[in-house]
Amino acid sequence: MRRLLAGGLTLFLLSACGDRDGKSGLAKQSPLYRFATGLAVKMPSLDPQRNQPLATCRFFTVRVDSFILEAHNELGRGLFSWAGMDSARLLQTVTAQLDKVVERKLLLRHAQLLQIKVAKAELDTILLRLVRQNGGKQAFRRRLAQDGLTVHQLKLRLAQDLVLKKQAEQIKNQPVQIEEQALRALYEQERMAAFRHILVINRAESDSSRKRQLEELEYQIKLFVDFAKLARKYSDDSQSGKNGGLYQNVPRGHLPPLLDEVVFTAPLGVVQHVWDEKADHFVLVIHREKETRPFDQVRGELERQWAEGKKQKQYREFLDSLKRDAQIHLIHQSPQ
Repeated sequence: MRRLLAGGLTLFLLSACGDRDGKSGLAKQSPLYRFATGLAVKMPSLDPQRNQPLATCRFFTVRVDSFILEAHNELGRGLFSWAGMDSARLLQTVTAQLDKVVERKLLLRHAQLLQIKVAKAELDTILLRLVRQNGGKQAFRRRLAQDGLTVHQLKLRLAQDLVLKKQAEQIKNQPVQIEEQALRALYEQERMAAFRHILVINRAESDSSRKRQLEELEYQIKLFVDFAKLARKYSDDSQSGKNGGLYQNVPRGHLPPLLDEVVFTAPLGVVQHVWDEKADHFVLVIHREKETRPFDQVRGELERQWAEGKKQKQYREFLDSLKRDAQIHLIHQSPQ
């Protein structure tokens, strides 16, 4: 029988309960402590010395220290881009990240109740793949060091991700009953899209610099400069940028939810602006097509697509129920 990560797994699942004594888990004068102190100039509630609660619920409290640590575990050095944000953007970004941290803790707590476990072999396989993708052990450790992370932190994060993946699979794998009327409605929808897009990544530069870049891009768009040329010049998406930002034959449901909704509902040919949770900026121009094959020919595809959408809906309803039961309260954040 394969060994389970009993000790480490228990440690990180129990950490989902948070701490309530107010004692900071950030070492004074550590890079993260100094970083949080700098953020507190714009948002006093992030002062690591006070270490006040940022969110509470029935099961745990998220204080400044655990919030900063978990945000760093997810974002790595990308976290430090927050230092260049103005107060309004910082508030928006912190609020979105805090919601993600609370949601993750709730899911891990639920996974613990379900006794979902991760085999050591599973974790070792993922780690080995990451090491190979990053050019070997030394290069991999250098990459982690650049992000300010340790192998131990990465292992815990990966173990959490595996647990959450198994949890989601359990919830989504509930049987669903195919509805004929729903299939017909799905058949009538526009199912494929093509779009050109320009991605502007939120880097650790000043907000004023990024604002100037976006203003210049917007000015060029208003002058009706060819969108493909603008994508080749401005887009941070190296895959599509060299092709004028073009993505073709994209099925409904294959994009991240925020982008999928815009691509399949926004007016055709009209420039759309979208910001994701990392404050990356997407500029899109969209074209869509309806299904031309007979219904019976595509029925199998429709059933799979509808079932996947139904499972995604079941998971969202489960998550909403989890949040309602937890009675989450985000402490009001006031920028300076």
